Amino acid sequence: MPPTTGELVRADQEHLIHPLHHPVDNENTVVYVRGRGVTVVDSDGHEYIDGLSGLWNVNVGHGRHELADAAAAQMKELAYCSGFVGSTNLRSIELANRLLEIAGQAMVTDMPSTFEERSSIKIVGFDMSKKAADIAYEQAEVGADDVDVVELHDCFSANELITYEALGLAAEGEGHKLVENEDTTYGGRWVVNPSGGLISKGHPLGATGLAQCSELTWQLRGDADKRQVEGAKVGLQHNIGLGGAAVVSIYKPAA
Repeated sequence: MPPTTGELVRADQEHLIHPLHHPVDNENTVVYVRGRGVTVVDSDGHEYIDGLSGLWNVNVGHGRHELADAAAAQMKELAYCSGFVGSTNLRSIELANRLLEIAGQAMVTDMPSTFEERSSIKIVGFDMSKKAADIAYEQAEVGADDVDVVELHDCFSANELITYEALGLAAEGEGHKLVENEDTTYGGRWVVNPSGGLISKGHPLGATGLAQCSELTWQLRGDADKRQVEGAKVGLQHNIGLGGAAVVSIYKPAA
């Protein structure tokens, strides 16, 4: 059983526990795999009093009961990591292996071509999307062929085809060939909108982008359940609003 808030406060006020040893020369990192009260257990089964817990040392000792509650919860789950060299914990290692980064991102607003070229394709954002994609690819040091999974703004079927071309998945005028060749579904060159796209969510305006962020995060972490794109390592997110801005982001595992 984890200690109660009162027990933590009393224990810490009676004798503050501060680390006296900084294991900077420790070549054999201790990996903590679980916690029980104020005790942590390493991967070899050894138990330690958690004298390194900043939550206990700093927060509980000042009698802040609301912070002590948080400390008790942290100790129970061992969801924190000591900042001292030579020790870590299993949850931190697992989290590090799941970290993602936005390796490239660009937002482009309406361009002169949107209004001057009298093109229906360009008035719905083709040039904005293309320029944003080109910048994001360059920042992330990838190209369209490196992308595994795409979440794009498929507000209408025609817009999805146009966006294939703007993102470089197909040459201009050839977006339909991706559909004919089944290149944008499972087993194809890319999987586009494994979430089901906008229609699956009711096209919720501002929430659209957040849903895309979530889907790509799940995909790259391998947490997408039956929607999972096998081996997905690079994700592309495209979102657009007329009148007007387009955003393209590239997701990759953190370096």
